[in-house]
Amino acid sequence: MTATCGAHNLDFVKGLGADEVLDYRTPDGAALKSPSGQKYDVVIHCATGTPFSAFEPNLSPNGKVIDMTLSFGSFMTFAVKKLTCSKKQLVTLLVVPKGENLDYLVQLVKDGKLKTVIDSKHPLSEAEEAWAKSIDGHATGKIIVLDTVDMVVLVIRLVHGLCSSLFQVLDVMSEQDGCNPNGVMYSLLVHGLCEAWEIEEAFRLKEEMSEKSCRPSTRTYTVLIKLFAT
Repeated sequence: MTATCGAHNLDFVKGLGADEVLDYRTPDGAALKSPSGQKYDVVIHCATGTPFSAFEPNLSPNGKVIDMTLSFGSFMTFAVKKLTCSKKQLVTLLVVPKGENLDYLVQLVKDGKLKTVIDSKHPLSEAEEAWAKSIDGHATGKIIVLDTVDMVVLVIRLVHGLCSSLFQVLDVMSEQDGCNPNGVMYSLLVHGLCEAWEIEEAFRLKEEMSEKSCRPSTRTYTVLIKLFAT
């Protein structure tokens, strides 16, 4: 297994289990050449800006590039490779979140088989600094904004259809400094309630939005209208 990263993360990535690690700023790293001279059977491509032509010379005869960037160029390359019956293929991958997949990941964490790497933790008051660090692209692991934990718990409850504690959780969030639900959060919750067919609760939540001068978005009304159209 070969991985690419910046020079400051070489030892870290090797510690995660990579057999070979390339510094993408070096000539060999930019060319994606394996230090051992091996060809790649599969490449997981999750960074923008690298065309298929950079991978192709390093692929085995039936090598595949799994592209998670979903750009116009990747779709065009996918089509061309299919039409020309090339043995070296680019496969576009669209990840769709599903509740059962989240359950599987949670179980892996409980079993100690999946570990997360945390770069830093920030209070909500430092959210701007946390965002800037994320955009900078040099974080080693996940950046956590602590006061969003209640929102995560709330979304998980909605995913599993456990809406009975919804308003209690919202009250707790409102009591925390700087952690008031916004229009996006309310719209998400209305959508979750409608998915669970909690119609009265969905309208109750819409009224609460209005009472708190939090205007429902077009998406909120679209979800409600769609509910009655089905």
